[in-house]
Amino acid sequence: MKKIILLLLILCVTPCFATLPQKYVKDTYGEKAVFFDEDIEEELHDDKISSRSQIYFYNSTNHDISFEFHEIKTKLGNVTSDKIFPIKGREMEITIKANEYFDSRATNGDIEHFLFVFKDKIYKIYAYTDKLDIQKSDKFSIIFEFADE
Repeated sequence: MKKIILLLLILCVTPCFATLPQKYVKDTYGEKAVFFDEDIEEELHDDKISSRSQIYFYNSTNHDISFEFHEIKTKLGNVTSDKIFPIKGREMEITIKANEYFDSRATNGDIEHFLFVFKDKIYKIYAYTDKLDIQKSDKFSIIFEFADE
């Protein structure tokens, strides 16, 4: 019984002292980053995406956009790692030309939390899913569209 009470106490107190991803991003990157929580149902529908959903980026602005794409991992609500996610062999800055797509060759299942860290200024990001018909099986891609505020 004592072990159960101790475990419940730890589970209740731990989130109070945890560095939550939103706070971590704000403290670390300030206004240069956009964080997507793992609960992104408002932007993406869970019944449409899977761990094999490919991620694409689209720049709808009239100028090039440079950013880093990070994966943030957590344990019990606490940030445990923040690393640049390699895309097509790139581990540093990614640049998308104006009005162009960028094929990331990354899948949704590889990433726990999405984080975009911009070089110059912050951009608005819209997220979409797009159905791809491949060999009679349903596959979906995730498209992140960058736009000016």
